[in-house]
Amino acid sequence: MSKKIEKLRKQAQAAFAKSDYVSALKSYQELVRLQPADIKNWVRMGDTLRAQDKGDKAINIYQKAAAQYALKGFLLQAIGVNKMILEIDPNHTETQAALADLYARKEGDLEKRSTVARVKLEKVTASAVSAPPDPGEDTGDSTIVEETVMDQTIASSAEDLATENPGDNLYQQLPDTPLFSSLSPDEFQDVVAHLQLRQFDRDEPILNEGDKGDSFYVICEGRANVVKLDQNGLEVHLATLNAGDFFGEFAFITGGLRTASVVSATESTLFEFTQDGLMALIDTRPEISHTLEEFYKRRLVGTLLKISPVFQPMSDLEREQILNFFTYTAYPAGTTLIKQGNTSEKFFIIVTGQIEVKTAGPDRSEVLVATLSQGDFIGEISIMTDRAATANCVTKTDVRVYEMESKIFRELIGQFPDVDKVIRQIARDRISELKDIRQTGMEKAGLV
Repeated sequence: MSKKIEKLRKQAQAAFAKSDYVSALKSYQELVRLQPADIKNWVRMGDTLRAQDKGDKAINIYQKAAAQYALKGFLLQAIGVNKMILEIDPNHTETQAALADLYARKEGDLEKRSTVARVKLEKVTASAVSAPPDPGEDTGDSTIVEETVMDQTIASSAEDLATENPGDNLYQQLPDTPLFSSLSPDEFQDVVAHLQLRQFDRDEPILNEGDKGDSFYVICEGRANVVKLDQNGLEVHLATLNAGDFFGEFAFITGGLRTASVVSATESTLFEFTQDGLMALIDTRPEISHTLEEFYKRRLVGTLLKISPVFQPMSDLEREQILNFFTYTAYPAGTTLIKQGNTSEKFFIIVTGQIEVKTAGPDRSEVLVATLSQGDFIGEISIMTDRAATANCVTKTDVRVYEMESKIFRELIGQFPDVDKVIRQIARDRISELKDIRQTGMEKAGLV
């Protein structure tokens, strides 16, 4: 059976690629007969009907697929299919409204909302269910039998779900999805409306290292590889991304350049969040800016904390819990964040820009110790050793940082002995480096 299915899938893909939509539709219909529960087959059938300019029939198939994806907990796939519906008919918003009720911020009467949303989706999945025509009967429409099979399959699945308590079951089953689950239903619909649906072939570049970061992505379906060129120009594989993974947001949030390339590993469907789209969204709905800022903070600081040697001893959950204690702040060039001889009042993580670390030399002139940039941190030595800062930290350029009050930082880190141990070792290493620099300066000045 598996060989037959794989053969049919290849036949369908090849026919579609050649614009032989009649043959492609027949192959997808046969796939549906053999694998009625595989929603991807229904989506491909909808794609084929759409390519034949049969928009109404494509919408009918897409609606059922989106509803079933949603009821099974696959929000991104459901939104992706719903975007296809909206591309055909921008006024067809009933499925999107039901998705918003299911997946948006969990507030108000959960049981009522979940029940109403589920009923909406069940109506979509169960619409036009009728007994299958006799196989020998000429219906005049080759899709009727297949549509009926899908109707019955999805209606049966929805009926099984309906037998369980929606208030106790449905909301517990549906996952919180980054960004989307932080929105109200109305905000959810507005964000979805500003998403760009992008589709990529296997081995097709999605973004390139060195490009401007003017958008970020989330994978709806498929896989992608993150790659980077080494010093010899050879491609190095860094990671494989799957459905639900976000990428590209670091350069987007910081306004920097792409630090790696991403290539589609399979046929992939992605959502693209463009800068222009999000700005237009904020213009029409200013209250959403706070939600976006919180999303950015969790994505950006979460990444910085994960790669920082200081916070690596923490679990993902522990790092997530300390995010709320950071504040996002911008400083102009020339600002002294930490003054030598004073205790540091804050712990800083650099998001964008550069900070120079300087110490007083033997002739009272400043000696440059280091130039820090994105991902580097300052202030931990003074805070954790309770000593005066041993160097000045001055912004070389305009910078954006996430900062935490010293008292809070000390209390939080005190709860993690392994982190405390790492910080104190880093502090000892940096103090030793400063002593070496001062000693070298004194020797050059002829003072020793």
